[in-house]
Formats: sequence, structure tokens, C-alpha cells
Amino acid sequence: MNNLHKYGKYLKLIGRETFLSQGKVLVHYPYRLGERDKFNLIENIHKFKRSYSVKMEQPIQVVKSENDKRNYRWINLENGLQAILISDLLEDEEEAEEAPWDDEEEGEHEDEEESHQEEEMETDDEEEDDKGGEKKSAAALCISNGSFSDPPNIPGLAHFLEHMVFMGSKKYPQENKLDDFLSKHGGFTNAWTDCERTSFHFDVEQKYFHQALDIFAQFFIHPLLRQDSVDREIQAVDSEYQMSLPSDDERACMLYGSLAKEGHPMGKFFTGSFDSLKTIPQQDGIDVYDNLKDFEHKMYSAQFMTLAVQSKVGLDKLEKWVREIFSEVPNNKLPRQTFDHLQNPFDMEKFGKLYYIDPVKDKNMLEIIWSFPPMMPHYRKKPLSNLDFFLGHEGEGSLLAYLKSRYFATAVESGHSFNGFELNTTATQFVVNLTLTELGLKRFEEVLMAVFQYIHMLKTKGVQKQYYDEMKTIEETKFRFKEKGDAMDYVERVSENMQLFAPVDVLTGRDFLYEYDPELIAKCLSDLRADNCCIFLSSKLLADKCDRQDIKWCPVKYGVDDIKPDWRNQWIEPPLNPHLTLPQPNKSIATDFALAEVEAKFIKKHPTVLTESDLCTLYYKKDTKFKVPKAYVCVQLLSPVASQSVKSQALLRIFEALMNHKLDAPAYPAILAGYDYSIHTDETGLRFKINGFNQKLLELFDLLLNAVFEYSCDDELFPFMRNKVKRELFNDIIKPAELVRVLRFSVIDPNYQSSAEMYAVIDTLTNQDLQQVLADFRQSIKADVMVVGNVTPKEATCYKDRLESKLSGKLEPANMLKKRLYQVPKQWSCCQINSFNMEDANSSITVYLQSEPGDIRTTVLNELLDTRMEEPCFDVLRTQLQLGYTVYCQNLITNGILGFAVTVQFQAQKFTMREVDNHIEDFLNKFKEILDSMTKDEFDTLVESLIAAKQTEDTYLGEEVKRYWSECTEQNYLFDRLEKEIAVLKTLTLEDLQDWYKQFLGENQRRISFQVLGNPEVEQADMSATGDEMEPPLKKANTARGHQSYTVTPVKDASYQDHQCITDICKFRSGLTLHDHHCITK
Repeated sequence: MNNLHKYGKYLKLIGRETFLSQGKVLVHYPYRLGERDKFNLIENIHKFKRSYSVKMEQPIQVVKSENDKRNYRWINLENGLQAILISDLLEDEEEAEEAPWDDEEEGEHEDEEESHQEEEMETDDEEEDDKGGEKKSAAALCISNGSFSDPPNIPGLAHFLEHMVFMGSKKYPQENKLDDFLSKHGGFTNAWTDCERTSFHFDVEQKYFHQALDIFAQFFIHPLLRQDSVDREIQAVDSEYQMSLPSDDERACMLYGSLAKEGHPMGKFFTGSFDSLKTIPQQDGIDVYDNLKDFEHKMYSAQFMTLAVQSKVGLDKLEKWVREIFSEVPNNKLPRQTFDHLQNPFDMEKFGKLYYIDPVKDKNMLEIIWSFPPMMPHYRKKPLSNLDFFLGHEGEGSLLAYLKSRYFATAVESGHSFNGFELNTTATQFVVNLTLTELGLKRFEEVLMAVFQYIHMLKTKGVQKQYYDEMKTIEETKFRFKEKGDAMDYVERVSENMQLFAPVDVLTGRDFLYEYDPELIAKCLSDLRADNCCIFLSSKLLADKCDRQDIKWCPVKYGVDDIKPDWRNQWIEPPLNPHLTLPQPNKSIATDFALAEVEAKFIKKHPTVLTESDLCTLYYKKDTKFKVPKAYVCVQLLSPVASQSVKSQALLRIFEALMNHKLDAPAYPAILAGYDYSIHTDETGLRFKINGFNQKLLELFDLLLNAVFEYSCDDELFPFMRNKVKRELFNDIIKPAELVRVLRFSVIDPNYQSSAEMYAVIDTLTNQDLQQVLADFRQSIKADVMVVGNVTPKEATCYKDRLESKLSGKLEPANMLKKRLYQVPKQWSCCQINSFNMEDANSSITVYLQSEPGDIRTTVLNELLDTRMEEPCFDVLRTQLQLGYTVYCQNLITNGILGFAVTVQFQAQKFTMREVDNHIEDFLNKFKEILDSMTKDEFDTLVESLIAAKQTEDTYLGEEVKRYWSECTEQNYLFDRLEKEIAVLKTLTLEDLQDWYKQFLGENQRRISFQVLGNPEVEQADMSATGDEMEPPLKKANTARGHQSYTVTPVKDASYQDHQCITDICKFRSGLTLHDHHCITK
């Protein structure tokens, strides 16, 4: 199970919901080695871990940021469980009230303080702004056991157990009781299994925290582990495994693990599957159920657990709750299982070679990997962070800058991620990961030489303290002004930190550089040698070199060669490369952290228009809540050129890649110093956003502004940028989850330019085409600028003035893109295409139901419907029917038109598309019974939950800015939307919701089932192979698929009647009505 919620998780086994900006999504993020996710869901962390077991009588004072107003207390329970209590109660606040417990017959509950239900949820606007809205409570429990502890004859048991404890407890026997309770009270839960740790975490409305904590604790006090739940949850684990099979990261990880010595836990199969958890154990006479119960008894014991809880109540009350509830967790008196005696995990005969990989995605990657002794004991010194700083640097004179100048590479990442595979008690993996161009792939020997030239240069120059001091200053400054962030993410991390760092360092251990040890740094640098590295080279162009497919549980195709002795000899004493130099001192480090003072008339609750002209509008808000010396500047450049054609959109994508490519070196010092930027193009134009300490933010803004209006591309660079974008487009459309979204928009949005369409034309584009589109684009722009944070009106106006000086020509409103949408007819239709990846059995279906142009009332009704449907949708379609690992419902607003969708991702060999479609339809019909039987009290609780969610505080400045900026990007500009929605919610009745369902999801639905069909004839890798070489998976393309194509071409499914199938999108749309452009502002 996984939570990639804002901060990201790394190399964790996962299995519950993940919230992304598009809505509620269940996503599998697989095991990975090296390449970090380009959307920053996975952090590149340079920090180190150590296990601590503490028993203390004296209070521990954790080191916290001066910007952190929360109070902390570390306690130890008599059963051995350790807990950190975090009180989010400010001095001028009252404790959160506690609601009466549900199901009180299931357990006794007493509290010294009187609890009562709030009669009304009215909020004074000014008071709400001062207090920052409602706060969520959260808890996380981390266990110091994970997949390394799997018995060798039942791979995946730890991950399977993590699934099973959700299936009811003695006190709360209902399956998914916690999910059900949280979904009714604005909460969310998640879990993951790593190599040496397992984590469970949740958040919820404040006043329901006490009972949620009790339900949560029963996972570890007396889980039922019902035998009748076993087969269903094995199916869930298997679906997760099957979904991971097309993942290149998962495949590379499994290949890397196969290099471990016989019996070493890094060589285990962690995920688990139907075969590993049922078929093979049954054949071998192994009772998985008995082993599951025994594993739970041995591993889920109080002395192995660390707990972090955060709530808006005092520390004394938190301690009372934790002691009363978690003292019941049993202690089995067993010692902690350790693996630190298993150092040097790899068979160097296999490790020190060159491995070729045939990937699923179109990407050219070079990874050089060194295996170090475990570095967790050195977390206070972080020697590998020093090496990471240099090898992962992107500024002038860096390894990447040199490779880019030769058109060999486009990106570099180095170090290790903060996961149990790359960082554990047996070893630490240090990776240099390079994204190559095709030229770099052809000349990868020269790329390798450059890497070792840079390493040799570092060794020659020796360890230099100035860089350590610079890194230390940056990390301490970031921590000094660290903002609160999401409560669940925070306790999840803190509970894990408690397993790794000394108590005093539990908030700083990942980031701080405490001690300078040049000898240790030099020793680590000396271990980056030519004779002790492993090399992975991955590209679809290497398919002819990949003649093996013998990794058990994994269909990776690979080949292996010895590393040539003359290469190694050259790498030991490489020639000097004058283009490689040490970084210059970082001039982007902020030194002025004063908070700006502005006149009272400029202090507003929401952004307001500060100045505007025909060319540009400036929205401004001075921060008075977070009180940090930071700011955000967001720019939107609207232009009709972007939507002129598929080619113009593809060319702007190439320009986006070009800007990022050219900005890498000049902007990198600012990135290191805590600043950030992003650039995005779509059918409306171009947007960029910068943030960081306000002192030097204008310098970064000027850099971005120059990129947008001055950058051009020479004929030599253009094909490299075009090919980079082409690979990105391909890698998007081969994912069924993305392709089903492409299909939906291709049918209903007249202005949508899909990734598949851009992929089809990109080879025809030239540099001359790009220059023409840029010239046209720069001559026809209407701009929006939003400045929020520690900035005065004068400083904000400066950003607008500098942008406006680049603009020319008035853009008439009539020429702007009008976002419209086709009205789906009142009938039951389907639109099916085959997956573009012939070796992927994963299918995806989205049943889309369209309503009418929305207003605030119908928008919140649709949200209520989604909130109530969320848990039963998951429970019925995933837990009970086991249709697939990924199941979710969404309320949608598409170009101002309301909609609703249910999505299931499943394997084509397990269910037909029609079967899953029918199950979704049955569920939607039966859901009417849930609404019809809903009581007024249940409806009031539902409304209260949604209001509380909308009143939840923004926990950092960027969260507030994101909400405001979305109003600009959607061109609604309704910055007080939440207040208006809350006011409408208070007027709604149960009958309103029931009528909305009947009108929307009842008879005469406007319904299309969008379907991407995986290949059911692909044999899966879930076999009982012994590791010997075996035949590759069968690749029988059925005749309906024919020649491989990457165009969105619907196919006929014989299980549907002719009139139900959309087989020609253009013909289907020709008979539809277009909704007018619509904004939801009232």
C-alpha cells in the first residue's frame, strides 16, 4: 500500500488510495532503483538512517524549527511501544471538541471532558482567517519489520499481512471499518511495506480522532485475520503485482536483486502474488493462513512499534488517549530481527558487469551503481551527500553540463533514495543515473569515461570544507523556515524517523549535516572505483542484446557482458577533462529573512486585482498567516496560437523541453538554495511558477522571463529536444490509466490535442516550425500574474512591469480559446480501444456520466455524492468483487460541465471488459438503495464532513497558492469559492441529494464507458520458475490488433450491441451538441 501524498514514498509496497490533484486515485508506485520520478513524486534524498531503541526517564526535547509552533512529547509505554505526541493547539485556541462515539456497544469509552455534537458549523470569516481554518488530526504507526522478514517459502507475506489487518478486528469486526469511518468524517488511510519497516497512517476530522485512533489501534491489538478474507486479499495483492509487471523500475529492481548472494534478503520477491501466496505453498503443503497468524504474532509486537499522533488537543489529553488505547498492544518478548550481519550482499562475479535492459518505456538510461557498507550509522555525517552534491550537480562545469554540451545526456541524478532497498542495514546503494540521448547511447563509453573523469577530478582536488559549509547553511535555513505541511504525511515521516534516529534528532535526522568528517568523505570517494561498480544500460534500441529472461517473478529482458578490461584501466587513470570543474560558490543563498510590512489597506483575505491593463492583470495577496520570508509568483500566458493545431501544441511541448534544458545550469544554484520553478504548456498557452525566499526571487523570475521571450533553438539541438518529447509522449500513451483519459477527452473535448495525436506528427516538425510558432505566440498574449507571500505591493508590481515590458499587441477577448464540451447523448454507450503496449495485460475502464453546466449548488451536491460513494465503491468493486487493484470514483468538472466517473484497472486475463462494465453498472444502481435508506442524521454528518474538509487549514503557503492559482488557470477567478460552497452546503437537504442522484445517475443517463483493453494473451511472469533460463512470455497479438499503431482508433466489442459502440469518434461527435463556454462562479 502506498501514499504518495505530496512528499512521496520510495520503494514501498502499496495498496490503498492516493490523492492526486485530479481526484482520488489508487496508484501502484513500484519498487525502483535509480531513476527518480520526473513529477517529483519521489524525492532524491541524501540522508541516512539508524535504528534506535530508547528507554528514558528524563523528558526528551526534540530539536524543532523556530517556525514550528507545535508542542512535542516523547513517551514510552510499559509494553515497549514508543510514541511522540504532537499538540497542534496554539496558545489562543481552544481544544477541539470530541464527537460522541459510534458503535459504543462495541467498546467502552470514557473521558473526563464533556463531549457534544456541534449544532451548527457557522464560521466568522475574519476569525477563520486568523485561525487558519480547521485542522486535521493524524496518526502513524511504524513497525521495524518488513519484507526482509518474509519466510523464504512464502514470498510477499509481510505485504500480504499489511493488507489483511484492514479486514476487521475483534472490537470492530466489520471489514474496512477504518476506511468506512474515515470516509464519513473527512479522513483517509494508507499503508506501505518496505524492506525493514511497515507503516500505517490516517487522518480525520479533529473531533473524530479519538475513536479513529481506537479503531486504528485494534489492527495491532487483536486483528481478526479471517480465513474467509484470505483468498480475496491474495487477489488484491496479485492485482497489485500484475499491475507492476510493465514497470521498468520494478523490473530493474528485480534484476538488481538477482545479483545478491544466495539467501540474502535483497534477492527476495517482496510484492507477493497469487502463485507465491497460494498456488506454490499449496503444492508444497504449506498452510499460508497458519503462517500468516504466526508472522503477525512475531512481527507486529509493541516493542517494534513507534507511534506519532498529532491533534488540536493538549499533550496531557493526547498522552491519556495513547496510553489507554495502545497499552493493549501485546508484547511477545522476542528480540528484534536484524540483518546487519549480512553485509556485502552481492556476488561480485555477477555484480561487476554491464547489463543491457530492453525497457517497456522508450527511454535511454545509464546507471552506474556502487554498493557501500550500511551508512545509517553515519547519518550525522552524511558522507554520501557530499558525493551526491558533486555528481548530481547541474550547474556550470558539472558532469551534466559537459554531457549536454556534447548532446550525450539530458538529465542526471545521483545518490540514493530514502527507501529500504537502496538504504538498509546490510548495504547502501549509491547510483549515478543519466538520461541519454540516442547519440549518448551510441557513445555510452564516452559517457562512462566522463563520469570517471569527474570522479578522478574530485579525488585529485580532495575534500573541501567550503562545500560542506554551504550545504549545511542551506539545510539549516530550509529547516529554520520549514512550514507545517500535511498532518498525515508529517506523522508518517516522524514515526519512521523514530526507528532510525536518536530521539533528539527525530525531526532533523534526514536533513541536517551535524558533523564534518573529511576522512570519512574521502574514504567514500575512494570507494567509487572502476573495479567495484555495476552498470545498467537500458534502451529499446538494445533489444537485440537482451537474450535472457530468466528472473523469477519478473519478465525483464536483459543481456550481460563483461566490462572490458581496457575500459576499466582507462577509468582508473583517466585523462584530464578541462570542461569538468568544481562548482562556483552559490550566490543564490538568501541572507535577508525580514518580514515585509504593508499598509492595512493591502491586507486582504483573498487575492485582489492590484493593477491591470489590456495586456496583463496582477493579482496580489500579502501573506499574514504563514509569516515566512517566502513568496510565489505565478504567470499565465494565454494565446490562441497554442490551440491552433496538433502541431502547434506539439511545438510548444518541444519549447517547454527546450526551456528546461537551457535553464538547468543557470537556475541550479537557486534550486539548491531552496528555490523552485516549473513550466507547463497546454492548449491555452504557457504557464510558469517560481517560489522561494523572496530576497532573490526576482533574479529567478528574470531568468524564466528571458527563457520564455528570448530562448531559441539551433538546428543541432532541435532533434534532441524533439526526440526527448517524442519519448515522453510515447511513455504516456502506453499506460492504460493515461490512455483511458486520452480516450475520454478525445471524444468529449473539441479542443483537446492528445498525446497520441502529437506523437503521430512530431517527426514531421522542424526547427523552422518552432521558430514560427514562437514568433506568433509571443505576439499574441494575454497575461495573468499572481504574487502571494512576503512581498509588498511595490515589489509585486515590479514582477508585472517586467513581464509587461515583454508583451506586445493587444489580444482581443474574441480570439481567446473558449473551452467547450460536447454534450453526451442520453444513452448507454461504450468506446473501446486496444492498449498500445502489446505486452501489457492491464486494462482500464472509466464509466463517465455527464450532467449539465454546473453552478455552486450542483457542484457541492456532486461532491457530496462522491464523498458518500467513495468507501462503498472501494469495498464492493475492489474488496468484495476483487475486480482490480485500482478502484475509485470521481466527481468531475470538465470545462464547466459537471460529471461523475467510476474507474477500475484490472487484468484482461481475469475479467472481460463487459463483465467489469456490468459490475460497475450494478454498483451504481444499488447505490441508490444506500441513498434511499440514508437518515437525516447520516446526511447531516455527511454535510458536516464536507464542510470540515473545506474548512481544513492550508498547512503551507504553497497549498494556499495552488488553490488560488487554479482559479486563474481555469479562468474562473472566484477566490472566495470555498466560503460560497460552505454557505450553500448549509442549505442542502437529504432530498436534494437523492433528487440529484435520480436526475444525474438515474434513468436517461448521459453515459459513456471508456475502455482500454490490455492483451489477455500475454503470459504473466508469475510462474514457479527456479531461476533457470526459460522461454520468453508469449506475445500472441490477436488479429483484431493487427499492425501496431499509436492512434486512438476505437474497436468493436462483440459483447455490446452495435448501437452502443462508438467506432468512429468523428462521426459520433458530428451529431452532438456543443455546450457553450461556461465558468462556475455562482
